[in-house]
Amino acid sequence: MLVESWTVIFIVSIVIFGAGGFAIGNALAQQWQSALWIVPYGLLLALLERFLIFALFKGELLSLIAYLLNSAIILLFALFAYRLRLTYKMISQYPWLYERTGLLSWQAKENN
Repeated sequence: MLVESWTVIFIVSIVIFGAGGFAIGNALAQQWQSALWIVPYGLLLALLERFLIFALFKGELLSLIAYLLNSAIILLFALFAYRLRLTYKMISQYPWLYERTGLLSWQAKENN
């Protein structure tokens, strides 16, 4: 049985499935969906990741710790992308109402 190395974890979990989580968050924010949808989509994507690690790298399929770690990575990427896209949409679609205050935040403009 091949042990999951740090290289496999980095490439599969962070690069490939992190990008998938980023795409999930971006798509949900683009459609004005609730951020709560990130959780079921992220958990399903983490299941797929565990299966691919099992099938391609002979990793452990039913590892709860690995599943929770993979889920956390995907959910963090998805939440970051969701907030990033939502901030962009708010300040670009309503420039007379909101201004950017940071990478992931906005505030109402002061009326002069």
